[in-house]
Amino acid sequence: MNGFKYDNVLIKLLTTMANMLIVSFYWLITSIPLVTIMCSSAALYKTCIKAIFIEEKGEGITSVYFKEFKDSLKPGIVLSLIVVVAAFFIYTGIDTGLQIYKLGELGLAYLVLGIVITVACLAGVIYLPAVISRFEVDVKNAIRLSFYLSSINLLETLWFILLLAGMVWTIDLFPLIIVIMPALYIDMIRVGVERKINKYIVDNHLVDDTKKKKKKNKEEDIDSIDIEKNISKKKNG
Repeated sequence: MNGFKYDNVLIKLLTTMANMLIVSFYWLITSIPLVTIMCSSAALYKTCIKAIFIEEKGEGITSVYFKEFKDSLKPGIVLSLIVVVAAFFIYTGIDTGLQIYKLGELGLAYLVLGIVITVACLAGVIYLPAVISRFEVDVKNAIRLSFYLSSINLLETLWFILLLAGMVWTIDLFPLIIVIMPALYIDMIRVGVERKINKYIVDNHLVDDTKKKKKKNKEEDIDSIDIEKNISKKKNG
């Protein structure tokens, strides 16, 4: 009978993998319009943190994902456009560099510059989903905070970039694994990203958005209890 208990390690692992497949599928579908890729990435990050790996009870992955997707639309669409346009110009620059680098030192310098700019941009983009899912910020401050978080531990940020590059390369070799890679990537970087975010919250004396919502819900519950008590008193009186 122990093999069928929900607390069984194997059952937990299979459940987590199933949830990762589901949320990765949601991410793939909602990222088809490129203008929503940051919205879907924020929803992916929030769902993995809140409903899969931390396992807060009370909300399913579908409700968490699409609620966060909706909440992230305002900054997310603008940020998606910025990222897509920047990616186009960077890709064009690197492609040009690859074609001319053999012509001499100038061509090589052009290629190296393109790679440096790519790494710098990726350093900020990696943190954008976490920022817009954890903070209520406008586009400008989201970008500033993302680059600030990426600068806290440059080696760790570089490791995140290498992980992303490795996963893209792996997907190119085995396309089918894209069905789980988005959530797997979040799982691999979440500890480092959350550590930086929590440090930023503490250093700047901010209140975690999750705690704000919990406090608000608790206050609403208390208000509801008080209202029910008052109604009961009036009926008894």
